[in-house]
Amino acid sequence: MQVAYETLRLLSDGKFHSGTSLAEQLKVSRSSIWKGIAHLRQLEVPIQAVSGRGYRWPQPFELLNKQSILNGLNAKAQAHLPRIDVMNVVNSTNDYLIQRLAHDIPSGTVCIAEAQTAGKGRMGRVWRSPYGANIYCSLYWRFPCKLHDLSGLSLVSGLAVLSALSQMGSLPPELGIKWPNDIWYKDAKLCGILLESIGNSSSQSPVYTDVVIGIGMNVNMTANDQITSPWTDLTHVFAQSFSRNDLISKLLNSLVAMFELFQKQGFAAFTTLWSHYDLLMGKKIELTSPQQSQIGIAQGVNERGELCVKLGEQLKAIRYGEVSVRPEETS
Repeated sequence: MQVAYETLRLLSDGKFHSGTSLAEQLKVSRSSIWKGIAHLRQLEVPIQAVSGRGYRWPQPFELLNKQSILNGLNAKAQAHLPRIDVMNVVNSTNDYLIQRLAHDIPSGTVCIAEAQTAGKGRMGRVWRSPYGANIYCSLYWRFPCKLHDLSGLSLVSGLAVLSALSQMGSLPPELGIKWPNDIWYKDAKLCGILLESIGNSSSQSPVYTDVVIGIGMNVNMTANDQITSPWTDLTHVFAQSFSRNDLISKLLNSLVAMFELFQKQGFAAFTTLWSHYDLLMGKKIELTSPQQSQIGIAQGVNERGELCVKLGEQLKAIRYGEVSVRPEETS
């Protein structure tokens, strides 16, 4: 609904605007403005309405700007990212790219959205995606190898996020990665990453694996009763505001650089860096699967990015997706 997004841009100054003035500026009816405001509220934009004063966006966020994002890309990222689609609303940025793979979009295509109506996390969880508040970004990358050769890619994606954040300011010591790729701060989730892959091993064409990497990062999230798990955002972690456009540029720069290194050397090139941000190392954790539940001690990761867990006298390597991992609950 284009009128809604044009209305929001007029409200981005944080001042009150009457419905009449908004309608005159956009050359639409008052009814169109009302419908646009209703649409924005459905996307969780906190629009105020005060009788006699009009509408106001009390805490306007920086809206996405494609040119600003492009300006922040380094030469390597510019060479590897031929297409960046900046959208107002999509069902999910991952689905947006996956649905276009059949149309031969180039490797390095990016989708960034202001909001998602069906954002998703790992294991089918819902990812809340209010308009304009956070980062919802997906990158499509074609790797010239089979899927099983990409072990550790999920972890590398998490490291790329922290690399981008480190360029925005000093990282607090409590900020790190909970295997395989969730970014947490003081037992609260800051960022989730979802990888979806499609392999091709046809004898009639080169072997490759298409991967879509989706990143959802809370930047300036407002309280939401529908989110039951602990969460935080960048504003609280760093006690300052951030430019989403600047951060997205740095994130894409980091992803490109790390994916290039990963293609050449695999996850082995990242084990030392991983150990610096590993939030599970030495902690008692619970491994759950449909068959059983086990308690063990996390022992870091191996050169394939598998989680090493000490179960009694046995050391077991856990593959991504084989089990879910969470700290053991205490009474």
